[in-house]
Amino acid sequence: MAYIKKAEAEKQFVQEILNAGGVKRYYEMHEQGNYYYCFDLNNGTRRYWTNLSEENAKILGISIRE
Repeated sequence: MAYIKKAEAEKQFVQEILNAGGVKRYYEMHEQGNYYYCFDLNNGTRRYWTNLSEENAKILGISIRE
């Protein structure tokens, strides 16, 4: 089984969100040192991610960890 690095998986995740038309709204929660995100996408689906990088947040056009 081939494993991919988190950075590569996150890049694919961001591309999937962009292909779905972007983020309609998102929710952020901080717990036990991790940031958890819930994304409602413009195509009506919902996706989740943990510890999104600031670089990819900028690509998605969202502001994180304020």
